[in-house]
Amino acid sequence: RGSRGPRGPSGKMGPRGPPGPVGAEGPTSSEPLALSMVGSSSRRRYKQGFLMPNAPLYADDLALRVNSVPPELAGQPYILTADADKGATRNPSLTFSVNRPAYIYVLRDVRGTPAGGGKAPSWLSAGFVLQPYTVNVTAPINQLAVYKSALPLSGLVQLGGNAAPPSAGFQNNYVVVVAAAEDHGSAEGVGTEAVRISAGTGGNQAFLGSMGFAFNVSQPIYLLDLGVFDPLPEGVALNSTLSCRVYNKKTGALLAEQYFSPENPGDLHGATLFKSLRQPLLLPRGFEGVIAADGYGPGLMNGNSEGAAPAWSFDGSGRVQFGGDALFGEKGKMPDKVAGPPGNRFAAANFKYT
Repeated sequence: RGSRGPRGPSGKMGPRGPPGPVGAEGPTSSEPLALSMVGSSSRRRYKQGFLMPNAPLYADDLALRVNSVPPELAGQPYILTADADKGATRNPSLTFSVNRPAYIYVLRDVRGTPAGGGKAPSWLSAGFVLQPYTVNVTAPINQLAVYKSALPLSGLVQLGGNAAPPSAGFQNNYVVVVAAAEDHGSAEGVGTEAVRISAGTGGNQAFLGSMGFAFNVSQPIYLLDLGVFDPLPEGVALNSTLSCRVYNKKTGALLAEQYFSPENPGDLHGATLFKSLRQPLLLPRGFEGVIAADGYGPGLMNGNSEGAAPAWSFDGSGRVQFGGDALFGEKGKMPDKVAGPPGNRFAAANFKYT
């Protein structure tokens, strides 16, 4: 047999076949929100944290701190920029990556906004919307205006300099907060619910303050999710924003907070909307806490058993002991007034733990 001859030229490509079927839409990501590849044009080192009261504003000045945080931003990851970069004009001045669609919030010295007699840089006023609330911080800044990105962003995010034209009036650099466009609770079957409220349970009270209960930890637990009672029929969206908070009962310190809005309500389990914490919160044996919720009213009623045995029940595993008296108080604060028994008379605040 002789040797094989050279390969001939390729023939013409045939006509394109019909397109295949469109695949099913993938599930919404429940992966925890994460920031990475944070860099600045100045090469100064920036840091990350979770925005809470008493959190520092800047990586290079720990004396300037947050006094109070709006519910929309509470507990969210944020970037501690360097105040020394307040005069930066480069674009981009700050770059970072976010792993899932999220809104970007730029907290800017209120003196550098029209309301404070100044001007915002064009990149900020063009792509972000000034919010009707501020973040209270320590003097001499006192207040930071909040600008929210017009759309959720993911992947590489690039922000301009604080002093980019026509910026004026500012005395300090901006800080960046990132919040997922959609938050989710732990998967069904993961963790134990403190209060079990069956689907279809309705509300009967329009209490405008905060309400909840005290609890003691008998064995170390990790707090996974915070939750709020949803009195509306399944499929009906929230019509106002609810908030859930956990406090150290002895010190009054706020440890964790989640908000539940019509745009970002979390996941419904039974009659409770749950959202996972950014990171599980370890509560040691002997810890005494208070959990509270608020935001209810005539259009979104909480539940109140009025002293009778409620249709909902506390978890009975024994790892967490629940107070015998329900608590109530001023909206946005740890409830400190006794409503009387039973401890779970209110359908409002809830949590998941493991």
